[in-house]
Amino acid sequence: MKIALLGNPNTGKSSVFNMLTGLRQNVGNFPGVTVDKKTGKLPSKTENYDIIDFPGTYSIYPRSKDEQVVYKGLIDPENPNYPDVNIVVVDAANLERNLLLFTQIYDLQRPTIMVLNMVDLAKRRNKNVNIGVLQELFPEAEIVETNARVRLGKQRILDAITRLKKRSGHSFLLDGKVADIQDVATQEEETEARFKKIASLTDLETEKKQLVSRSKKLDKILVHPFFGYLIFAAILIVIFQFIYAFAALPMDMIDTGFASIAAWLREVMPMGILSDLVTQGVVCGLRRRQTAAE
Repeated sequence: MKIALLGNPNTGKSSVFNMLTGLRQNVGNFPGVTVDKKTGKLPSKTENYDIIDFPGTYSIYPRSKDEQVVYKGLIDPENPNYPDVNIVVVDAANLERNLLLFTQIYDLQRPTIMVLNMVDLAKRRNKNVNIGVLQELFPEAEIVETNARVRLGKQRILDAITRLKKRSGHSFLLDGKVADIQDVATQEEETEARFKKIASLTDLETEKKQLVSRSKKLDKILVHPFFGYLIFAAILIVIFQFIYAFAALPMDMIDTGFASIAAWLREVMPMGILSDLVTQGVVCGLRRRQTAAE
């Protein structure tokens, strides 16, 4: 069984491919072009699957050589890369943006699996994908969640493959068809229709009720246009009062220390010019400098 691995760029598709195939990979080129072709083996208890990692694309309709490879591989049954199953990797954190390609592939009427990857990133953004709504939209697709970066979800994909059944004709668009490669006008019309329907969908994602942190609660008070200034002024007053009230203790200790040093030096040194210079000049000078610095 041949399985096509598809998806938008930067959805973690390569991570999913590596997770599924491990070290059972080969790198070559698609026939007739210099586009890289990665293939691999996915063993299971009942069957070994050949996985073809197609280039990342935003739409099934080609605008580059990479996208032509995808189009020809999925549309032409005589193509050596024509798959039996399509696995589409979708970024769970950017679901709506990824649905154009998925709906196009879903409407090809072949067994399809949606792999919701990067679920950890979606949760960090306080987003949960509504699996129930997606399943209602795509009843003949298998939908699984993965986090391929940490190799979570391989068995879920294997289980989804075994559950796949022959499609019975359900499509995202009522007249969901794939336009000819040369029919640009029909491609644009169909793509616009898909975008409109995707944009009209609701409840695809359910945002968690964001917990208001303590800092955010404080911000509402501290940056208030009126009370914020009062609080700022009060803080400054407290700081100045704190400095003057508590600075007296160390200043008195320093004065006492220098006075004790001067008295001790007068006792141990013979009376004269040198004693006066040290006790009344050097020590007192250091004392005044320290006091000025404070």
